[in-house]
Amino acid sequence: MEPPKFSEGWLSKWKARYRIKKYTLHGKAGSVDLGDEDTETIERIQVTLAIYERCDIYNMDETGLYWQKAPTTTLATEAQPGVKQNKSRIIACMCSNADGSDKVIQPISSLFYC
Repeated sequence: MEPPKFSEGWLSKWKARYRIKKYTLHGKAGSVDLGDEDTETIERIQVTLAIYERCDIYNMDETGLYWQKAPTTTLATEAQPGVKQNKSRIIACMCSNADGSDKVIQPISSLFYC
């Protein structure tokens, strides 16, 4: 007995009906465990920060930009060969206080990877 042949029409209509789309997962937020220990830690931090003015509480983070990296997808009539990606990047440090009155964006360095 041959297996039935299905078209993709029903699947695409079902996905459209329930607003199901393809998404790219970014970052690591999904792997964070917000258990009881983390809640207690956050509360301790909040109590410690309560004695300071918001203009004196700072947060800093860094980010990177692969400024020469080519796209990984394309529109074409047939498959195209891939190329080795250029991983030259620029790293920037961003810092701001809690009330937003002092903001700093500082390039740290340029790193070149092959």
